[in-house]
This record gives sequence, structure tokens and C-alpha cells, in this order.
Amino acid sequence: MASRIQEVERRRAGGGSSADTFVPIILDYGEGATVATIELPYPPFVGMRFKYGGMLWKITHAKDVLRGWVARAAEGEDRAAS
Repeated sequence: MASRIQEVERRRAGGGSSADTFVPIILDYGEGATVATIELPYPPFVGMRFKYGGMLWKITHAKDVLRGWVARAAEGEDRAAS
């Protein structure tokens, strides 16, 4: 059985199933933040937009060794990644 990390890496490389990818993302509200596991149709990237909790979010920081993906509420935009 593949570990969760192996599964994410396989999907990022374009292999594996065509199922959606579940990614933990830090949702930065400005006054606070929370972490949610978001179902995305493909691996995240900086600038990607998605809807969650009735709001439109934009990924602003890529995952690195210190923290995960970070998204902030998208301002003045009405499109979401599909």
C-alpha cells in the first residue's frame, strides 16, 4: 500500500488515478488562519483559485519545508479553478 505522500507525489507527476487530489491548505483570513483539507481536481500551484466554504480563495505561497500551501481570500474575482 502506498503512503499518502507517495500517492500525492504520484498524482503530482501525472501518474495514478484520475481522482481528485486532497491537499491540506492554510486558509489565511487576515485576522487568523485555519487548515483545511481541500479536494482539488489537480495539484495546487501559486495563483490557483478554488472555492471553499462559500468563498473564493487564491493560493499565494507554495508548500516548502517550513509550511504547507497558503491561500488568502481572493479579492474582486469571481472565477474559481475547475
